[in-house]
Amino acid sequence: MTKRYGLLILIPILIYGSVSFANEYATLLAPLFEAILPLIYDRLDILTVSVAEQKSEWHYILSADNSTTIYLNSQLIPPGIGASSSTLVAHSMQHIVFLGIVVIVGSIRFRSSLIKLAIFVPVMIFSLEIIDVPFVLVGAVEDLLLFYLDPESLKKSPYVMWMNILNNGGRIALSIAAGWVVVVLSQINEAE
Repeated sequence: MTKRYGLLILIPILIYGSVSFANEYATLLAPLFEAILPLIYDRLDILTVSVAEQKSEWHYILSADNSTTIYLNSQLIPPGIGASSSTLVAHSMQHIVFLGIVVIVGSIRFRSSLIKLAIFVPVMIFSLEIIDVPFVLVGAVEDLLLFYLDPESLKKSPYVMWMNILNNGGRIALSIAAGWVVVVLSQINEAE
């Protein structure tokens, strides 16, 4: 029992590591997000993601532009409109921290396979990052474009709706739910 509760020492280590290595983590993820963006968003076709410090906080920054004319709400928009958005790198770290805490506490309460945890934790964190950061970056650009060019469709945009869900507590809820999924999938069956 003492060994299992010894896992609680991992929680402050997890939090410290998330804060200390946030920029390196974000720098590794930025090229992945840049590769994913053209698959999820096609209104603008020049999409680059970088990591930069703004006002003492680190951000993922999306620079978006169009190389061709686009049509939006009966308006022709010439090439080169340029738009950008950003989201905090700390949002990526929330997935690690909240999922990690749930997994650590859950694996204390329920017997979990370390091999299954080693497989499911990175897969789940990777999945959370993909459904979060690229969509929030795109949602912010879409919010900007629609606000000025087509305000009627702003509330109907799935990108803007998803961004708002994530920014209003959805990110934490997803991380906690994903942590419980990992705990359930990693439980050791009596037959094992």
